[in-house]
Amino acid sequence: MTALTDDELATLRAVGPFVAAFAAVALWALSRLAEAIAGWLRSTSARRAMIRAISAEIDYNTSDLAHFVDASPPIDQIRSAIQQNPNFIPHVTDARHTVVYRDRIGDLHRLDDDYIASVVRFYGELEKIREQIEGIRRPSYLTISETGRLEVVRRLTSRSRTARDLGLMVLERMERTHPRYRLKRGRPTEG
Repeated sequence: MTALTDDELATLRAVGPFVAAFAAVALWALSRLAEAIAGWLRSTSARRAMIRAISAEIDYNTSDLAHFVDASPPIDQIRSAIQQNPNFIPHVTDARHTVVYRDRIGDLHRLDDDYIASVVRFYGELEKIREQIEGIRRPSYLTISETGRLEVVRRLTSRSRTARDLGLMVLERMERTHPRYRLKRGRPTEG
C-alpha cells in the first residue's frame, strides 16, 4: 500500500466536503422518495378499501331494492285493500344503508369518472325513496284520494325499480373498472 502524497491529501480534503454534502443530499432525496412511495401505497390501499366498501353497500341496497320490487303486490291488490279498508297504509320499510357513503363523502373524488356520478345519483335515489316512505307514514297520507294514494305507491315502486337498475349498472361498471379488486356481490336479501 502506498501512502498518499501531499497533493492527493489536499485534493481529498478539498473534495471531501462536497462528497459528504452530495451523499447527504442523495440520502435525503432517497428518504423523500421512500416516503412518497409509502404514501402512494397507503393512498392506493385506502382507495381500494373505499371502492370495496362502497361496492358492498351498493350491492346490499340493490339487493334490498330488488327484493322490494319483486315482493311488491300488484297495484290492483293495493287498490282492493284501500277500498276494503279506507285506513289501509301499505307497510314499507326503509332499510337502506348509507353509512359508508356518508362517512366517506369527502373521499368520493377517489372513485373513477366512469361511475362517480352514477354513485351519487344512486344515493340520491335512495334519499328520495326514504322521503316517499316517510310520506306514506304521515297521517296526511290517509287524506289523499284513493287515486292519489295509489299514485304514491306506484311512484315508490317505480323509483325503487329505477334505483335498483342504477345500482346494478354501477356495480357492473365497478367490477369492469376494478377486476383486480375482485368485487363480489352478496346474496339477495330476504324480506
